[in-house]
Amino acid sequence: MCRKFPSTPPYIYEGAIQLCNDRYIVKILVEVLSVLALATKQIKQVDLKFARKLLEREISSCAPEDGPLTLDETRMTVAQTYELVHGLVNDMKVVVDDGKASTSHMQQALEDIRMWLSPPDPSTNHNIARTAHHNGTAAWFIQRAQERACYVSYKTPKQNAIRIALLGYFYFDFGDIAKQDARGLLTSLLVQLSAKSDPCNNTLSQLYSQHNPGSHPPDDQALTECLKQMLKLPGLPDIYIIVDGLDECPNTSGFPTARERVLDLVDELVHLDLPNLRICVTSRPDADILTALRPLTSLRVSLHDEKGQGEDILDYISAVVHSDRTMREWSAEDKQHVIDVLSARAGGT
Repeated sequence: MCRKFPSTPPYIYEGAIQLCNDRYIVKILVEVLSVLALATKQIKQVDLKFARKLLEREISSCAPEDGPLTLDETRMTVAQTYELVHGLVNDMKVVVDDGKASTSHMQQALEDIRMWLSPPDPSTNHNIARTAHHNGTAAWFIQRAQERACYVSYKTPKQNAIRIALLGYFYFDFGDIAKQDARGLLTSLLVQLSAKSDPCNNTLSQLYSQHNPGSHPPDDQALTECLKQMLKLPGLPDIYIIVDGLDECPNTSGFPTARERVLDLVDELVHLDLPNLRICVTSRPDADILTALRPLTSLRVSLHDEKGQGEDILDYISAVVHSDRTMREWSAEDKQHVIDVLSARAGGT
């Protein structure tokens, strides 16, 4: 414990400060800098009064070995130390304010780019799918994917086994014209990846600047090149691109058709041969889609041939039959007949 100097004036803090020599001052400064370094993790809560109290406690904990400093030396040490703390705290506040301003600017810039590209929002489809999802559906598929991932991780060095990933996804949709072509896919993926990665955001910002800035929209080729530049950026983690319902991209008019443009885009991305890029495409087995994708795939799953898919259909029909208010009153034989007929006619879809 530290004692109070009998002659200490009122303006000397009560936690009587005793220091030995310069090495104690150095120790104090090291303690202060350590505390301030930790405080940066919660910089919004930085309080100068708290820092002063903390400093008093740290100074008071330094017991003298060679005798106390003189009163003038103590005053000078306290004044210089508090001045240092005050300056460091102010510097941190400036850094935080600058950081907030920079973050706000980046968010506004991304919003400007979003308005410029006007990408369709795939989250609406995702939310609908999640709401309609029946508990347990495709659990067999997830289990298989996990087993495959464990096998890959076993063959991969430990330091690369667990990594943060970037995800971009898109739903083609018969009911939304903005979700029926390559442009919708490209703009959506570009904005999604930019929102999750500063290097990707910088790449998209360059495209925006090249178009004066954003005064006229880019063509599909410029969007494609921008996406390829993003994917090839060094230092990015694993990137997963998931495209659902490719068969809902029309294949009826135009040369090439909207679907052919998308298939060409998938082909270009696959042939980048990027080790950290994973692409998953789901679709009904239309002939043109199978022909285009079969040479590109390293793993193909046909739901029609999967036992788990048939079990999912049976489980879903059974749940509906037994929970529907009208069918609930049917006899057990009638319910089972409906389940058997519908399951047989489902044909794996």
